Amino acid sequence: MSLLSRITQRPRVYNRLHALGVVNAYSQTHPEERACLCRHIAKAKSAVEIGTFMGLTAAELARALPADAILYCVDPYPGGGEPLQQIALRQIVRAGAAPKVRFVRADSAGAVASLSAQVDFFFVDGDHSYEGLAADWKIVK
Repeated sequence: MSLLSRITQRPRVYNRLHALGVVNAYSQTHPEERACLCRHIAKAKSAVEIGTFMGLTAAELARALPADAILYCVDPYPGGGEPLQQIALRQIVRAGAAPKVRFVRADSAGAVASLSAQVDFFFVDGDHSYEGLAADWKIVK
């Protein structure tokens, strides 16, 4: 196991290194997928990303939105996820996208009350279990 692989398993250490600019935020969403999402979100006024992780995709999505649009980043960051949320916040600020982003630290069901009544775009990339996806999709319809 490489040193970087070991560090990625330790969110607090990764957070410190990210704060120092030694490591970058990463995403399991490929650059081509993120580019496609950015093309589709470009005219949305209100968008939701379920599953923010380190904020790399959120930063790109927010930058692709119109100036007056909002991206709601929904993630409960369970089990001591504060270091990952700090990375996400920092990533979004570094990208210059913070004015367009609203964090909702909840699961999708708990986030509904905090979202805009009209949502033009959803990106569901949260809990990857069958039950988690089923719960996330309930708020989309």
